[in-house]
Amino acid sequence: VETQTILPPMTQSAIKDSTILQIIPGLETGGAERTTVDMVRGIVESRGRALVASSGGRLVKEVEEHGGTHITLPLDAKLKFHLHVKNFIELVRLCRQEKVDLIHARSRAPAIPAYYVAKLLGIPFLTTYHGIYSEKNKLKRWYNSYMVSGKAVIANSNYTASLIKERYQLADDKIHVVHRGTDLDRFDPAKISDFATSTMRKSWKVPEGRPVGILLGRLTDWKGHFHALRALKILKMRQAETPLLLFTGKAQSETYLERLKEQIKADGMQDDVIITGHTDDVPLAFTLAHFAIVPSTKPEAFGRSVAEASASGLPVIAFNHGGATETIACPPDVEDKMRTGYRVPVRDDNALADAMADVLALLPSQRRAMGERGRAHIAQHFSIDEMITKTLNVYEKLL
Repeated sequence: VETQTILPPMTQSAIKDSTILQIIPGLETGGAERTTVDMVRGIVESRGRALVASSGGRLVKEVEEHGGTHITLPLDAKLKFHLHVKNFIELVRLCRQEKVDLIHARSRAPAIPAYYVAKLLGIPFLTTYHGIYSEKNKLKRWYNSYMVSGKAVIANSNYTASLIKERYQLADDKIHVVHRGTDLDRFDPAKISDFATSTMRKSWKVPEGRPVGILLGRLTDWKGHFHALRALKILKMRQAETPLLLFTGKAQSETYLERLKEQIKADGMQDDVIITGHTDDVPLAFTLAHFAIVPSTKPEAFGRSVAEASASGLPVIAFNHGGATETIACPPDVEDKMRTGYRVPVRDDNALADAMADVLALLPSQRRAMGERGRAHIAQHFSIDEMITKTLNVYEKLL
């Protein structure tokens, strides 16, 4: 999908004094959850009422700090019929009591009761496709279909929009592309002290004077850690300059972590890779690196890691699919002098090694300039304010 929905300038006339209910399984962590909180701020600043229903989590506090109201319901239920019935009954009561004007579901499980509540009460209903949902069988397809059952569907990238169109043959005017917003203030490297960077460097035992690449994400197979290892091995076999790679993230399982450690040992790369574990301070972790690598083997709907690394001023190397095709600017879409990183063929370890070699061959000033272009690219197309404005415009259209 090449064209992005162009909406009229927002007047906020319909948002003012309207009650918007967002529904999501939980508010613990994640991109959809963070976007929910951001939209609470946008709704309240537009003088609307922001309600959020979920099973709860640590982000509830932020919902309330932004002036929103949280309602706790077991909306993390999946194929549990009795909980869907409970949620339906409670949501009907809530919508009547609070005079809800619009319902926005952000995941499949809560979309099921929300759809029927909206239909019963005649309330506009829309959804956001935050992820790429598999459709292995008829049950999965039925389950997923609730995400396109409303009056509008928000896709978090052009890639996601194309997938929705392919699967459901929706009309163009029903799909609205609203890229996920990136917090440019939080990921501003200028706001992070040298002392904080130095402290983390010492804690993780990252040596000075060696280029560093970071792969930030859960330690799970599809995030591509083994592709990164093979690319690093290729560089060593070429006797080329090799970066130190940081694998930063929580292990999905001890089995995967052990496999990773065994491979690093088998390749003799104990001095070339550091598995840091999870960090709550992602912006600080990015300040240790000279570039980011995102070799996810599955296409990501948006790709938070790419956007956040670019916002932090890092050149980014990723496989050429999913949301990365939009968040990384490079040839043939732009001239080489305007590139913000590298997109390489999926699962091509040699191409991954070539891209790392290209980044390492840059002068420090050239690498900084590429990173600055990346941050500017995110600021122009993928900021939180841009996301809020476009989402409010979709609300305006439905109210």
